[in-house]
Amino acid sequence: MIDPFDLIDPAVYAHGFPHDVFTRLRAEAPVIWYPFDDRVPDSEEPGIWVVSRPADVEMINRDAERFIAIAGPALPYTPEMRGQMLV
Repeated sequence: MIDPFDLIDPAVYAHGFPHDVFTRLRAEAPVIWYPFDDRVPDSEEPGIWVVSRPADVEMINRDAERFIAIAGPALPYTPEMRGQMLV
């Protein structure tokens, strides 16, 4: 397991996309569960899956039978986070 990255902190993206973080994720944990805990108090979701390898993202995107996002590729219950993440 890798050290946790604070992927929902806007400061992580303050100077552009954090390529070093996602390079490490792709190498060490290409698919991880990222719990919100109490960090996103208004969210009805407990967290998100982070998939960081392009081939995995493409496969998931093309397999609508096994992988679904009920509300689409967004966090509709956390509007304050819109624009702060890579979907």
